[in-house]
Amino acid sequence: MWLLLQKTQYIVLSNTITAFLTSFVLPYLYAAWGAEDTDELLRILEENDVKATFFLCGYWVEKYPDEVKKIAEGGHDLGNHSATHPHMSQISSEQIAQELQKCHQNVKDLTGVEMDLFRPPFGEYDNHVIETAEANGYYTIQWDVDTLEIKNTYSPI
Repeated sequence: MWLLLQKTQYIVLSNTITAFLTSFVLPYLYAAWGAEDTDELLRILEENDVKATFFLCGYWVEKYPDEVKKIAEGGHDLGNHSATHPHMSQISSEQIAQELQKCHQNVKDLTGVEMDLFRPPFGEYDNHVIETAEANGYYTIQWDVDTLEIKNTYSPI
């Protein structure tokens, strides 16, 4: 699960979108493989009046359904990060659609939310990934600051 923070204005990411933030950016990666920090993270966001977009992997949604509900109930946006976190540019359009639809349906069943943002795993995308996502009702976005992929080389804003 990836976290994109927003405060008051529009957010713009990477070459696909660009971000304008008014107050502060709290760079944070919420790990897709655990949920032990969810309550603390949601508390910090609420205390600072920050709404975020959480990019959810389907396997995380299945493993932590109560956390997904808490995030949605907190008024945060939910975005699709695929069902199984594959290298999207290396799979067929049909497989991409299945990845998107499975995660989408799981989130919708839990929260009623119809997600429309997609952040490709590993930041990998090409035209067929973007076109397939669009055909499935998704707007593909990218990040400005890398997190997990560069691990210990990240320096805060």
